[in-house]
Amino acid sequence: MSVYTAAQVAAAMANNVTPARLWELRFASETVRIWNGNVDRVFGGYRWQGMRGLVLAPMTPFPRDGKNQTVQFLLRGMPERIEDMMWDQEAEVHGRLLIDYQQLLAVRSTRDHRALEPIGPMIGTTIYTMRGLSSAEAGAGEGGEARQYDLSIMAELMTASRSEASFGRYSPADQKARYPEVEDNIFSDVPSVARGQTIKLF
Repeated sequence: MSVYTAAQVAAAMANNVTPARLWELRFASETVRIWNGNVDRVFGGYRWQGMRGLVLAPMTPFPRDGKNQTVQFLLRGMPERIEDMMWDQEAEVHGRLLIDYQQLLAVRSTRDHRALEPIGPMIGTTIYTMRGLSSAEAGAGEGGEARQYDLSIMAELMTASRSEASFGRYSPADQKARYPEVEDNIFSDVPSVARGQTIKLF
């Protein structure tokens, strides 16, 4: 059974469709919704902030072998609502969900992002678990405005925990595969404290 509706299939067959990507970041205190368009739009009953194509997001296929790796979402220009959440990552970010959606839009009459009409419902493509946030200064804005920052969100597929050992030790190779951004080789020195529990790093 297809996840696409008959209207979506017909629009694709008529070459009258463009896919939009949307991301729902379910922080503890609020849910932030962004998409790769140029303007704010309402999809699925919610308002999504247009990021003007300034989101670099992975295309992560579902791993058939159960293996998993950390992926990075890069937001060029930090949405203000996310900025304060960086200071309380343990409560706001770690273990919270990031959901990747696709929305098909009709393009025959216009390519104006404000007028593109949705075809059928949004389709959830991938569910991630967020592991942490970091930012890097990207320079001043045009015309001498305030300094701009890039926001990195580290995440894993929601099924990542299925491949984690319930007890035992992690090798340096395990650490590099799971958390390539962590430089200290700590996994090999920290055994799990009890069967069935995983080590929480952030």
